[in-house]
Amino acid sequence: MSEVIRHEIWFFFFSLLSGVILLCAYDQLRVLRRVIPHNGFFQSLEDFFFWTAAGIFCFGVSFRGNSGSIRGFSLAALVFGMWFYHRTVSPWVITCETFVFCTASKKTVFLCRKALKKAWNWVTMKITCKNVSVKRKKQGSE
Repeated sequence: MSEVIRHEIWFFFFSLLSGVILLCAYDQLRVLRRVIPHNGFFQSLEDFFFWTAAGIFCFGVSFRGNSGSIRGFSLAALVFGMWFYHRTVSPWVITCETFVFCTASKKTVFLCRKALKKAWNWVTMKITCKNVSVKRKKQGSE
């Protein structure tokens, strides 16, 4: 097999992997939206910046991997990698990560509330004890 063909095959698989990585990164954005709900404006803004960066990334992959010439099969491999990831792994990734982050955030909120409640009880106890000792001093001096 010639070196040129070997390079083209390598470039095809690199483009395929780049598509998978790109959609995996978008899944992180989708998980963030499930954990922290956004309104339509901010979702659109996030999408705009993500897909702008994704376009630059795709252009860079195609441009650098093929010595400056943009080839159609590399863009097709990117799209196929995205499609394959979306149909196979994406639903599980989103479900599992959402579960982990929601569980972790609920646990964190619970622990913070518990710590704040203990701190509040300690502070109110100190204030109450101080007030009681001041009242006893006033009663003893009268």
